[in-house]
Amino acid sequence: MSRPTPNPLDRRPPSPHRAGTVGAPVVDPREILLEKAGVTPEKQAEAVGRSFAKKVALLDAKETKFFAHEGEVMEQREVEAIGVQLKAAEAIDRMVGVNAPPSTRSVVVTHRLEWPEWYKPEGEPAIKVIEAESKEVGT
Repeated sequence: MSRPTPNPLDRRPPSPHRAGTVGAPVVDPREILLEKAGVTPEKQAEAVGRSFAKKVALLDAKETKFFAHEGEVMEQREVEAIGVQLKAAEAIDRMVGVNAPPSTRSVVVTHRLEWPEWYKPEGEPAIKVIEAESKEVGT
């Protein structure tokens, strides 16, 4: 049974046991399903290789644009399929793990609202300064 590759950004070393298992071996349901379906590690490697090759080929994808007038095709051009190419590039990035991990940085923004002197009514007490904090953790 294979263990997932540890993420180098994790601070704690990976544990071979899932929490609450008291050291008992943990059976991964995915591994059981793949074994019963006859999907060997060799077949998985081949599929990943073919998938990667297909994504690389799609980086050069083209499409044909047709220009018509009154229902008749007047001209056609082969152009870069930018949408397909972008999706292929994003898929490759996910596949090889070059996407940035989600941020866990905490951001605190303090808002301060103070009325100018000319706005304050005469004879009235000074308007209090209003302060508020906004907190956003990760996205």
